[in-house]
Amino acid sequence: MGRSLGLPRGFACAAALAIVSSGCGSASRVPAPEPTPDPELPACAADGPAAQLPRELVGVVGLPVGTRLETTRLVGVGPLVVGGYAPGTLANVAQTFGGESAATAESPSAAERAGAYANGGYAVEWTLRDLPGCPGAVALTISVRKED
Repeated sequence: MGRSLGLPRGFACAAALAIVSSGCGSASRVPAPEPTPDPELPACAADGPAAQLPRELVGVVGLPVGTRLETTRLVGVGPLVVGGYAPGTLANVAQTFGGESAATAESPSAAERAGAYANGGYAVEWTLRDLPGCPGAVALTISVRKED
């Protein structure tokens, strides 16, 4: 028998199996998939001046990649309301905000989705609407208020 290196027998078998199954450096490698480019907002939804979230809300409100905000306004002493456009469909943009949600109660049409979540001591409500005549983009409105 050979000399023992002090390693458990199962470890040596697992190491040998890993070496054999790895192809021992064979030249046939599967190329890595190309990175998916960030979605672009269609020109029909990006015509106004850009706005930004207040710095303290950047980590609170998770915006879909490619979103363009056009309005931010404080409603009295109430919530901050943010409006803009996001690239995609109602279904995939709704997933960004926590999954597919049902149509809103006020407008049970398939052209609108809404939901809410809490994050970092803030209550966030969001509404998405289709943009007729502008495929590949949805309008979004987000209301953010400090939780009590």
